[in-house]
Parts: sequence; C-alpha cells; structure tokens
Amino acid sequence: MTKTIELAGDRVITLRKGGILFNQGQPSTGPYSILEGSIYLVRNGYDGHRQIVHRAGAGDMLAEASLFSDHYHCEAVAAHAARIVCHDKDEMLRYFAENPAVMTGYMANLARQVIGVRTKLELVQIRNAEERIMAFFRLECDQQTGIFTIPKDVKDLAGELWLTHETLYRTLAKLQRKGVIDRQGMSVFLPSV
Repeated sequence: MTKTIELAGDRVITLRKGGILFNQGQPSTGPYSILEGSIYLVRNGYDGHRQIVHRAGAGDMLAEASLFSDHYHCEAVAAHAARIVCHDKDEMLRYFAENPAVMTGYMANLARQVIGVRTKLELVQIRNAEERIMAFFRLECDQQTGIFTIPKDVKDLAGELWLTHETLYRTLAKLQRKGVIDRQGMSVFLPSV
C-alpha cells in the first residue's frame, strides 16, 4: 500500500461495480490512486479468455507502467464501487524528478508487484486445482491463525486463481469433505498452518 500522491491537475472519478476505468489497448494518460473500493486488472487473452491479473484496493496505485507505455496493457474494472484519482503522466514524472525519495518508494512498490506477479505465475502453473487452491491459501492466509478470508465474491477468487467458479466451488467442497480445510461462510481455516 502506498501513500496517495497529490498532483496539480488530478481529478477524482467514481465508478460503480463493473464500471470500466480504461480498456486494454487504450492510449495511456497516466496511473491512478484508489481512494475507496477495489479495481481488477483484467487481461483479455488472444484466445478470448479474460483473466484477473491484479487486484488493487484503497491506498494502492494502479497502472503504474502507464508512465512508460503509450497504451494500457489490461482492462481496469471496478470490482466494487470505487473512487479513484486520475494522475497525469507528465505531471507525475515531473513530480518524481523533484522528489527522488517519493520515486524510490514508488519503485519499491513496483518491485513488490513484480514479486507478486511472479508468485501468481508460479501458482497458475499448478495444473491440479486442489494443489493450486491450497498453495494460494497457504500464501494468503494469516500465518498466525491459518485463516483466509474469501473476498466478497467467490467468483472473483476463481478469476484470481484462473479457475472457473464451478471448479472452485467443487474443489472447496472436496477439500472440506477431506478435512484439509474448514470453511465457514467466507472464512477458510487451514488446520495444518
């Protein structure tokens, strides 16, 4: 989570759930800061499949790569109602030139995102749905309690795991029957953590 950067020319917009912030291939105007709600970055593959590649929430920045790209490489969709600050690309680059400490923090955040993307790529390479889900839960659960809280929508979780929601529902039920997890509503307890 990063501190929100305030620049001259910033504008705030509001999106309803499902609203589009920008489309894949659209010319980039700059990155965004999320004040409230959450946004999914969705990649439209060559085969027509849509995959959630990143989830950003309040306090996060989004589309940071747009500073150095002419076009957005994903579609940004409001996962929940959101208020977002739109930053101008040129204004932000000027700000970073004048504030190297802020730029360093920005770069550190980008490095963390690269690590997250690499971890996600590793997860989606796991072909077995049970193994993929359990690897994800082990990474994302509270390491003290062994509890993972499913986001507001199980279908969103399926998209993050690159599984169909039917596969996710079936696999969660199977894992619970086996005693590998204990699911109570939106909370999943991993007894072995």
